[in-house]
Amino acid sequence: MILTSEVVPDVDQDDFDYTVKLTSVEAQPGCNVTVSKFYAQGACVGSRQNDIGLSGTVKGLTCAKVEDNTASTCSEVFTSGPKDALIASTTISQGQSFDSGKACYSSDRGYVFVKSTCDTPVKISATVATADDATPAALSGLDWYLVLSVLAVMVTGVANRVMYKMALVPLQNYVFFLAQFQTFGYVLVYGTTLFLRYRAGLVTKQMLDVTPKQLFLAVGALEALSSLLGFIGAARLPGVTLPLLSQSMMLWQLLFAYLLLGKSLRPAQIAGALLVIAGVCAAAWPSQAGASVFQQVRPVFIVVFVISLIFPALATIIKEKIFAAAEHRLGGKKLDIFVVNTCGSTAQALFVFLLLPALTYSRGMSVTELPSYLYQGARCFGGLAVACGSDCSGAPLLPALYTLTNLAFNISALNLLRTAGNVVMSLVMSTIVPLTIWSFTLPLPYLPAAPALGTNFILGTGVLMAGLLTYNSPQWLPALRERVQDQGKAKPA
Repeated sequence: MILTSEVVPDVDQDDFDYTVKLTSVEAQPGCNVTVSKFYAQGACVGSRQNDIGLSGTVKGLTCAKVEDNTASTCSEVFTSGPKDALIASTTISQGQSFDSGKACYSSDRGYVFVKSTCDTPVKISATVATADDATPAALSGLDWYLVLSVLAVMVTGVANRVMYKMALVPLQNYVFFLAQFQTFGYVLVYGTTLFLRYRAGLVTKQMLDVTPKQLFLAVGALEALSSLLGFIGAARLPGVTLPLLSQSMMLWQLLFAYLLLGKSLRPAQIAGALLVIAGVCAAAWPSQAGASVFQQVRPVFIVVFVISLIFPALATIIKEKIFAAAEHRLGGKKLDIFVVNTCGSTAQALFVFLLLPALTYSRGMSVTELPSYLYQGARCFGGLAVACGSDCSGAPLLPALYTLTNLAFNISALNLLRTAGNVVMSLVMSTIVPLTIWSFTLPLPYLPAAPALGTNFILGTGVLMAGLLTYNSPQWLPALRERVQDQGKAKPA
């Protein structure tokens, strides 16, 4: 017996992150009850795309939409809806979250649908609330998919940063090839994903046409500069210093958001940024014994690496403008992220190639020596001996592994963001910093032994972590406070 859907409480806003809880289920013993995940009014049944007014097709059929709580709509959910959007009520802990996600552009109504094997009535109660009003799924019970998603981000995040340094060992004199190889990997993966989403109707032609292409060219140019300069600087720096120096990107993002977007800065953001600066300075300061991990490093490469982080911060500002302008032109609908990623990566590949003459000039080479540089670089990328005597052992395996881990990290991070939201994502990203530093202290192949960290470096890392937690406190602190309050209310008098 398929029952009419249960109306969940109204959410008085559009474009919201939601969390759904199953508060109670009353059914005759022996009845098998299946509950659907949350559908915003207007959601696409075939894909459970919570975006009102979605056009296109799903599996060759016109996308049926949830418009009301009638039995016919309920039947459509269980016959045409995706199987992963249905859950047996016996697997759900009552009072805990069993669904979370994002309603891109919804009305203020939504439904949870119910199916039972018995003819006796089933009473079910579910609630939905925005992320600001609800405890995130990550804090409301053990969700193994969420646990695995967090582990995936942590493992690939650390591996990505370690492989970043290892890939530069054979190609430190030929960073152009590493940058271009990475960029073409982006274009291939993002382009394929965009094509599949376009075929499924999740990306429309209007989305592809709505954004001025010169903005994507600007994003590509900035990210190409960042990639090349980052590789040049990182190739000459100890691996343990890279996670620390990378946090300076936060400072650039704050500065540009204030100057270019006119955003007001929260006290927690300012305090967090100052703590990050203090942490980096403390880590770089020599200890009483005179040792520092930066002691044997030429300052110019620190400057080059830090400058390389300016450009992705600027690119982020432009992307924010792209999304805002597109949402206005699309009548409130969000621009698909793979449109931006694919176009930006394609432009980045173009500008990496155009910057090749400047790269060779920075190495003291003339334009006439460019063909020889390309030939020797291609040999080194293939793991063959080159005329300059560079040790190219480890190529092309290390560059390929870096590109794969980089893509895996980006995909797993996007998945975690969609699954658990910004609160969990910010905390997980913060934990990657000390884990990466610790990883570089291990005896890794192809890398020289890590220098002694010293007391100041460890102290500076701790201060930096405090800065990251402070900076992200507006995201995680309200959720933690609500969790503590809920536990206090649950205690018996």
